[in-house]
Amino acid sequence: MAVYESTFQYKLIYIFAIHDPDHEGFLKIGEASLDTTLGPSQITPNCDLLNTAAHARIRQYTKTAMIKYELLHTELARASPE
Repeated sequence: MAVYESTFQYKLIYIFAIHDPDHEGFLKIGEASLDTTLGPSQITPNCDLLNTAAHARIRQYTKTAMIKYELLHTELARASPE
């Protein structure tokens, strides 16, 4: 029996701060991908699902530098209606 995997992924936006003198007053804004079968109305800003995806992405590029950060905001990235 064939197994099918979804090729659709949501994009999410995250904002985080690094609390050290070199980064004082700066925020980092980034994006990550999210695989889920939930609909957009079920994925609220700052929910565990979005936060988990953001933490995973941030750890990809901060872990080896041993940077401690504070995740401030996550939400789905969607085009605004015209």
